[in-house]
Amino acid sequence: MALRAKTHAWLAGPRLCLRRVRALGTSTAVVSQAAIQPFEAIPKCQGSKWLRMLKIWREQGQETLHLDMHRIFQELGPIFRYDVGRTQTVSVVLPQDAERLHQAESLHPSRMHPEPWVAYREHRGQRRGVFLLNGPEWRSDRLRLNPSVLSPKAVRNFLPMVDEVARDFSEALKEKMQQNARGGSLTLDLGPSILNYTIEASNFALFGERLGLLGHSPSSDSLNFINALKVMFKSTVQLMFLPSKLSWWTSAHVWKEHFEAWDYISEYAENCVRRMYRQLAHSCPQEYSGIMADLLLQGHLPLDAIKANCIELTAGSVDTTSFPLLMTLFELARNPDVQQALRQESLAAQASISENPQRATTELPLLRAALKETLRLYPVGIFLERVLSSDTVLHNYRVPAGTLVRFLLYSMGRDPAVFPNPERYNPQRWLNNGMSFHHLTFGFGVRQCLGRRLAEVEILLLLHHVLRSFKVEAPCQEDPKLVYSFVLMPTFYSPLSFQPGPGKEVGNRTQAQEPSEWTQIDKRHVERDALAGTVPAVCSIAKAGGLACPRTCSDSSLPQPNKENAKDEGQASSAAWETGPEAQPAGVKRTGGQQSGGQYGRWLHLEPDIPQRRLSNKMACADPPGGIRFP
Repeated sequence: MALRAKTHAWLAGPRLCLRRVRALGTSTAVVSQAAIQPFEAIPKCQGSKWLRMLKIWREQGQETLHLDMHRIFQELGPIFRYDVGRTQTVSVVLPQDAERLHQAESLHPSRMHPEPWVAYREHRGQRRGVFLLNGPEWRSDRLRLNPSVLSPKAVRNFLPMVDEVARDFSEALKEKMQQNARGGSLTLDLGPSILNYTIEASNFALFGERLGLLGHSPSSDSLNFINALKVMFKSTVQLMFLPSKLSWWTSAHVWKEHFEAWDYISEYAENCVRRMYRQLAHSCPQEYSGIMADLLLQGHLPLDAIKANCIELTAGSVDTTSFPLLMTLFELARNPDVQQALRQESLAAQASISENPQRATTELPLLRAALKETLRLYPVGIFLERVLSSDTVLHNYRVPAGTLVRFLLYSMGRDPAVFPNPERYNPQRWLNNGMSFHHLTFGFGVRQCLGRRLAEVEILLLLHHVLRSFKVEAPCQEDPKLVYSFVLMPTFYSPLSFQPGPGKEVGNRTQAQEPSEWTQIDKRHVERDALAGTVPAVCSIAKAGGLACPRTCSDSSLPQPNKENAKDEGQASSAAWETGPEAQPAGVKRTGGQQSGGQYGRWLHLEPDIPQRRLSNKMACADPPGGIRFP
């Protein structure tokens, strides 16, 4: 049944969509061979490519890149060239462009990498994870990682661990509400708490350890780890837009901070690997202990590769998960009818999910649609990249092999030719058919985000537990100002108010209110893709809550996607993820921390021996070029 909101949805303001401009056309997507034009005929953004690089250096980044690209698309059309320094790119925006890029992919899809991250690993002599690899090495490692990280079996293993953290977060929020002097309501900046949740959940799923970030007294090591992640991301933005040979001299202090942050992150991951390795060497595990333990038990990857990929998964789980969580809560606060429909869905599914948390991936289709809608408006990464492996035709133009092509997610999400009424927050649009290559936040094809399933589970479970327990309101409902800082993020997170949810207790299960028209839906089509971050003015509402509002409120062996799923979000199929050695024997699972099968001990002796590599306590301290020394 079609879904309809009973009141008007909030409209995203000028910062989210450029108004009074033409829609990006789609008529040029399919052309005849005779119409193909040379690369030089592609519309080109005017201006000096060297002046652009100088501006980026002076401003220590490019905060308005998403808006600049969106404006250029409106002026030049759905394909154009944009050069910065020596980097030449072709930018496209339509879903059929992504499908064409997917069809043209080779066995080893290639993309550009953050140069500061690569430079650190080269100068410290560390191995790269799959995020920073291309070519056969990428494919070899990715094939060995998929069963433990991305497959449906992997999701079934780590989902209960994430659910435990999500429940703890909800209980901590209830405790804060009870302690609030106002009683019955709590208004706060949820940003720091959400960040702690994402790090806690990711760390637990990856390393099998709780950091205690949701408690009252987190350890100093945990706080230092969070600070190192923040410094690393901040320094990445300051360095990534300039050639390293130039920034060694112009930004020596930033490189020093960047290396020190990565040193701490690397040491933290190395200690986790060492502790887990010792546990596996001295005892047989009786339950699932996280992704890293699973990789160690398989013995298909060396220790340095396991550590490298766990580091990248940790670094990639911070803002990339917390940002969508916060923006979903914010949009639901601005759209109370949508929030109420999601609450009814969560309450209706609560008994089933409590009995088996795995059902959260199939019994919350509207919540999954809301997540897609949030990522349409607020994509964490504003573009996807591919380096073409062969000549490809895009919009009548022949683009040669070796060209860097960027697919702009931000602009696609605001194109009315792709999403009617793009300024409206409307999860219903994702419950309709014909949405091929529209949800691309996590990438497409075999090179989609390795941590996709972990991120989706973290977001889905937290929203489920929060929405079934609380009603969320936004005292300040102004559109957030978004800036590009390696990932897209707002300059501030609006404070949110939480009140007890309207559900009522019936025995041991929660009964929802009468279902609204939003919840009368057909779930079959969404179950097929089940789950396998100056002085402010003060508004009167925020002031009443005791808060200052920051804004004025006025190859065949490689898993391949099947035909159906390749057209649904461009993702690899669940069947493809099942390829390769089993990530875990049947009967071994972790449910609420209780042992449910004891096959790991037998399995440990059947798998290849874990490489006997010594883990050094000290980080290598190779000096970078240019005479700059780092501690």
